[in-house]
Amino acid sequence: MAEWETYRRDNGLALSNANVINALGLCAMSLPIGLDDAKMPVGLQLVGTSEETLLSVAGALEEKLGTSQARLGIAPMVQG
Repeated sequence: MAEWETYRRDNGLALSNANVINALGLCAMSLPIGLDDAKMPVGLQLVGTSEETLLSVAGALEEKLGTSQARLGIAPMVQG
């Protein structure tokens, strides 16, 4: 049961920014754009009123910036 409570807490924190967007009836997506000084991924959140427009803008940005794999490389496999 403790695992479920930890999951709920962590999941709520992870989704807290998206909850505001959803409550406003908007859609959002995040594009990975780089790494910070600690080599952690940094994303650019895009918010819009239609999924089609949002995907179009994201596609244009990816054409300009390059794909996340080209900019950041392939994510390492996590060993369990």
